[in-house]
Amino acid sequence: MHSDANYTIRVKGDRHHLESTMDLVQFAAMEFGVEESQADIIASAVGEACQNAVHYSFREPDQVVFDLEIRLGEQEVTAIVTNRGPAFEFDAISPFRRDHDFMLYETGGMGIPMMKKLMDDATYERRPDDVNVVILKKRIQRNTSGEGEEYYED
Repeated sequence: MHSDANYTIRVKGDRHHLESTMDLVQFAAMEFGVEESQADIIASAVGEACQNAVHYSFREPDQVVFDLEIRLGEQEVTAIVTNRGPAFEFDAISPFRRDHDFMLYETGGMGIPMMKKLMDDATYERRPDDVNVVILKKRIQRNTSGEGEEYYED
């Protein structure tokens, strides 16, 4: 049985790093024993949080740096995205209710509703030092079949 695992990385806000970050989140979750479908969901939600950290920062996208912490626990994965930028109304935005809700977001704005729909818990904190903290939590089903372990086999 795996013990808990925590990872913290500082991410540069360009497209290549964002894609690599999503891949890393998915890989780490699967290596920890999270079912592939759940790892996909977690990586998608974390990717949205990271994209928002870049898009709504005070700086140009290629100058943005933000922190991502992943906590892999026995029954839950927590992702914490921390960045400097303007405050935003996270709690005022509802998760998607129906499939047709996607049509309301033709020009963007889907990130927060998607995070809230995909994850079991999605919260936002604004710290006094102009830091935004998005916390995403997903209850997980651990894969006990041993799959995912082959990544490190010789």
